[in-house]
Amino acid sequence: MKKYTFTFHSFNKNEIKQIENLGCAVAVNIDSNMNNAVGLTKVTEFNKAIPVITGTDGMHSNPTKTLKNLFLSLRNIGVSFDEALN
Repeated sequence: MKKYTFTFHSFNKNEIKQIENLGCAVAVNIDSNMNNAVGLTKVTEFNKAIPVITGTDGMHSNPTKTLKNLFLSLRNIGVSFDEALN
């Protein structure tokens, strides 16, 4: 992995460490993933040093809806209310 490299859908622990070391962010398209039933990105595996941003993958143009769905999916897997907001 190099600076400006894009990877999609899945990360292993080594790739997560590389993302952190390069100072990259991870974009998740939660609405598209739910629509296509391909699973959800395990954003809880990323530490606080890796920013997580949301996209829609063309599903709609409502960023608030996407953030709400990310929040609800985190709550669904047992992340606390306060942790899900951060």
